[in-house]
Amino acid sequence: MGPSMAPDIEGRARAAIEQDGLTELFLGIGLLVFSGFLVLQLFDEVRIYALPWFVLLVMSGVLAAVRRKVTYPRVGYAKFRPSAVKLAMLGLLLVVLVVGITAFMVSLRTGHRWPAGFWTGLVFGIGLGGAGAAALTGWRLGIRRYYLYAASETLAIVLPWAAGIDVRVRAILMMAVPAVALIPGGAVTFRRFLRRNPLPEQEVGDEE
Repeated sequence: MGPSMAPDIEGRARAAIEQDGLTELFLGIGLLVFSGFLVLQLFDEVRIYALPWFVLLVMSGVLAAVRRKVTYPRVGYAKFRPSAVKLAMLGLLLVVLVVGITAFMVSLRTGHRWPAGFWTGLVFGIGLGGAGAAALTGWRLGIRRYYLYAASETLAIVLPWAAGIDVRVRAILMMAVPAVALIPGGAVTFRRFLRRNPLPEQEVGDEE
């Protein structure tokens, strides 16, 4: 096993990379795609259930490629050690998403009506989980804009619920509202990142 970074150094390295704003930008686009897909499902217009997942897969590859070309040459590259806590959180989120999507597809295919409490709890669980993840990221990396993303997600969950809006619309707002905050926030951050971190000048060796 190779050497690993100390926790404080790893935190600074993660914060430096996240200052490019690309995570927010691509995550916002992904949430917008998912919310748009739910809107189409609401009107029974699209039945390509794998479409948002395919878009998410492509975007993850694009994000990695852009970071290799743009971010790493400016702030350096660091290989982070795996974290059991982060893997557990990711696994829990995937389980919730799979359960929700499976229930959604079953209800469409069979006409089965799930209890209202199931959908309410599912939307609350995913939304508050996302808000908590954003707040935790902001706290761990010391990036204050993530608190704004967490607040937008919380409001997108609590206010529609308090107003008695249909749970299907709440599911759309749960993703669309934070996307509206993430996309411009990521774009502005990325622009500032490029200004503050120009590419280092290439050193030219003496010709022999």
